[in-house]
Amino acid sequence: MKSIFYIFFLLPAICFGQTNVDSLFNVWETSDNDTNRLYALNTLADLTKNVNLDSSYNLAKLGAEEAHRLGETWHEANFYNLMGIARKNQKKFAEAIECYNKTIELRTDMNDSMGLAGINHNLANVYRGIFEYEPSMEHYAKALSINEAIGNKKWIINNYTGIGILYKVQEDYEHALIYYRKAV
Repeated sequence: MKSIFYIFFLLPAICFGQTNVDSLFNVWETSDNDTNRLYALNTLADLTKNVNLDSSYNLAKLGAEEAHRLGETWHEANFYNLMGIARKNQKKFAEAIECYNKTIELRTDMNDSMGLAGINHNLANVYRGIFEYEPSMEHYAKALSINEAIGNKKWIINNYTGIGILYKVQEDYEHALIYYRKAV
């Protein structure tokens, strides 16, 4: 019975995934449209971020360089974010922080509030993960402030939860509970 599952469900998914990757590489290599090429490379880097971190990082780095050359700041910021994710997942935290800080710089130049909120939240998570609680709280506070200003309720809840976790790992259960309750 298991083999039937693999043949009818898993194998087509794997084959479709490979076709999708091959198609994206084809767009990257052959398209005359720079925007399509950047979207294809972004998707490739994103697809590989949980499978092959080195590939994801290298694809994102190539994309960041190309986006910079083309003056495509939005794409460049996305690629730096993907580079940060890959480095964070590889436990290369100093490099992840560098990539995220570059993303903040680019998103600030674009006045991209939602992007700034998200990247500050990611950076807060990295700092929390390496036990640097003060910068973690600073970035959660920035993310929360931005999300409150733009009315992004889903991410306000995520920010409250992150702050609650930060207090919990510091064994400040009273404040942790306050932020968990705010998140509910």
